[in-house]
Amino acid sequence: MRESDDECFRRVLKSRDILAPIASGAWDKHHLVATLEDWCRGRHFYRTSADDITIYKAVGTALEDLAAASLAYDAAVAEQA
Repeated sequence: MRESDDECFRRVLKSRDILAPIASGAWDKHHLVATLEDWCRGRHFYRTSADDITIYKAVGTALEDLAAASLAYDAAVAEQA
């Protein structure tokens, strides 16, 4: 299963699902700078500009995806306040 194309990973800073883009040469593992845990605990500032993108690929339940999306949304709202 693959939901993100190579171009997405060419622009990405963080990812959980990186094996296919690494194998195709679209993404280098040295671009991985933090884990989801680092981001959720506030140990890593995940964006440096409006052009940056962050990718998280979950291989779990929909509830975990919802929790991650909720954290991301709350952080975005707080950032704009």
